[in-house]
Amino acid sequence: MSRATPTLGPTQKSTKSDPDRHRRRLLNPTRAQLAALARSATAASRDPDTDKRLCMVNLLRFRRPDGAAAYAAYARAVAPLLASVGAHVVWAGDVAAGCPFVIPPPSLPGTSASPDADAAYTWDRVVVVEYPSAAAFLEMIGGEGYRGRVNALREDALERLLLVPTTPVDEGREFGRLAVKL
Repeated sequence: MSRATPTLGPTQKSTKSDPDRHRRRLLNPTRAQLAALARSATAASRDPDTDKRLCMVNLLRFRRPDGAAAYAAYARAVAPLLASVGAHVVWAGDVAAGCPFVIPPPSLPGTSASPDADAAYTWDRVVVVEYPSAAAFLEMIGGEGYRGRVNALREDALERLLLVPTTPVDEGREFGRLAVKL
């Protein structure tokens, strides 16, 4: 893997006449976000006691009308790339129909920046992918196989995305302390 931070972006050449340019740009991590993840991976690699696994929590909102079918094509195309870096889908599930469940609900006074905030918290599917490390994630998305056709399939499928990188905690110890505090 090269040490350079991979870059993603619109798979089509962006021009002012491209109406999807803004949406596609928001579906890809920024260079600053990728650089921060690369720094985290480098720091973790120096500590032999650190659990280096990375779980990416993906909150997905499909484009209408055929985003779910387009995402299925993306899932088929990305599966061998995930396997090539030792990653796998841990869990995937559809959000219960008609249930934009966020705590606190964005429509409560003082929590909503706009009247459309409820729509911003409506998701279609949640997917959790475990990578052996942040470096493995960066390797996959930086590879030629992903940056071309595969990323284009993902962009075509999604209206919006929230991608949350997470690292393991000692569940027994952490949840045990939480239970004592409750």
